Amino acid sequence: MIIVDALAPDGQRAYFSNYSSDPQSAQILAPGVQIKSTIRGGGYGFLSGTSQATPFVTLAASLIVAKCDQLPANSVRQRILNTAEYVQPSDVGTPGRLNLLKAISVDQDLIQVKDTIIRGNVRNQAIKFAGPNEKCEQAETRILDEKKVQRVIVGAEGKRSVLILQDGTREEGTLCTQTFEYTGEAGKSGAKQSSEIQDIIWHDRRCRMRQF
Repeated sequence: MIIVDALAPDGQRAYFSNYSSDPQSAQILAPGVQIKSTIRGGGYGFLSGTSQATPFVTLAASLIVAKCDQLPANSVRQRILNTAEYVQPSDVGTPGRLNLLKAISVDQDLIQVKDTIIRGNVRNQAIKFAGPNEKCEQAETRILDEKKVQRVIVGAEGKRSVLILQDGTREEGTLCTQTFEYTGEAGKSGAKQSSEIQDIIWHDRRCRMRQF
């Protein structure tokens, strides 16, 4: 089960969406204001509500299963939640906005450099990740386990970054350095170490990898 709240055009939770102080009272936001829909009596109209938001999440789940039908239901659910969009990495743990592109890319890795998405196959990613009470000089270089890691959200300078595992658990801290190799669209390949990288999302290793 995924608890869905309605997202307004300004990128915030719609004023009519109910929620409580429990952080799990809503788990993801999807468009729910003035959505074109079928209406009683025939024809189409524009409706608002969580009933309009929920089908977007259902669509994401359907497309994930269509690409990788061997994923169990809980993994499909976690993929949708793990790939949600946040204004800042510090917002992780609050309901994020559904990102359909990132959610359904179970057969390819995605690298976000500013506003550009690079599709490909990320390999041999090494990071220095300092915990909340640790300095970069103290952090050890880690080779990420591609079977466990789902995403690295890179915080702006002075802001925390978040490492998200496939089971939804996360580590928060400072991403000091990162390097990786990739093979991308049109056969492009190379190594990346860039301060402009904002997000890396891995495909699910249980799914057949799209070839590049």
